[in-house]
Amino acid sequence: MNIGKKEACRTSIEQVKIIVYLALVFILSTNLLMLYKTPNWNLYLAESSLILSILFGFTTLGSIAGFQSLEKYDVYRPATRIGSILQLTFCVTGIVSYILLSILK
Repeated sequence: MNIGKKEACRTSIEQVKIIVYLALVFILSTNLLMLYKTPNWNLYLAESSLILSILFGFTTLGSIAGFQSLEKYDVYRPATRIGSILQLTFCVTGIVSYILLSILK
């Protein structure tokens, strides 16, 4: 068994979990911001993007875990890569929307 591939999977899992935690924190802060501002399209975009980021994060984790059960360690599978890219894209979109929401009145 290649130790490098196992370490790559472990690192990838940790990165996905960190992005999921980041998205959860921004969801909570967006809900707190709703107490002071009226909801607009930025709020809905931020919330939906962050929720999609979390869902794609769990999909990516499931992709890695399902492939590890076959004793294969490959973080470059198409399902894993697409899930990771979508997770990061939705997380960044949610954070940018949150920043615009907190700046704009």
